[in-house]
Amino acid sequence: MSFLKSPEYGDFQLMLNQFANDHTKVLFIIPPINAKWQKYTGLSAKMLDQFSNKITYQLRSQGFTHIDNLSHDGNVPYFMTDTIHPGWRGWLKMDQAIRPFLTKKVKTPHYRIDNYYYSKDWQNESGSDNDFDE
Repeated sequence: MSFLKSPEYGDFQLMLNQFANDHTKVLFIIPPINAKWQKYTGLSAKMLDQFSNKITYQLRSQGFTHIDNLSHDGNVPYFMTDTIHPGWRGWLKMDQAIRPFLTKKVKTPHYRIDNYYYSKDWQNESGSDNDFDE
């Protein structure tokens, strides 16, 4: 199983396009996967890192800069309650990003939508170790 190749990257781009059209200020939270579940299912830590880098690259390259990447916290006790739902530590950490995002005034976002992200090339891009680094 790979999270790197999927038509859902195009679906995600469609959502980003709508946010850009509406000038919506958005906070993206990249949640972890429970480490015990990851081990049980055999999900590759490297692939999950590459997924996180790919989605972050897609966001940042178009001006979506409010990103809370929690993908490395899947092994923290009480961070997750099950495979994908946050536990009390997870909610606490997310609140540390959500609260300032909601309470601090920021400039109107200026997004730069790139239609490349709708392409099959992007949807099938699995990258190498540094392809999605900024």
